[in-house]
Amino acid sequence: MELGETIRLLRKKKEMTQEMLADEAKVCINTIRRIESGKQFPYKYTIEQIVKALGVTISELLLLSLDDEKTREIRESIYNKVSNDKEDSQILRKL
Repeated sequence: MELGETIRLLRKKKEMTQEMLADEAKVCINTIRRIESGKQFPYKYTIEQIVKALGVTISELLLLSLDDEKTREIRESIYNKVSNDKEDSQILRKL
């Protein structure tokens, strides 16, 4: 799932309109529209304002934006960095 799509889903879950999110996040409504449609990737400040308005962390937003395949690849990468030992790596994969 793309970041903009995730923001849109979270906004709708909180029963907010794009205008309400823009007002609470203190950004232009056109910015919200472009982000949700995938036409613009938000700046760090904008992401910080949006997650604050949505009541989630940046990490939660980013994790929700990952699809299963990407999540699995990231987990695998983290596991491999954490341990070079195969047994330890297998234990970590079960988490």
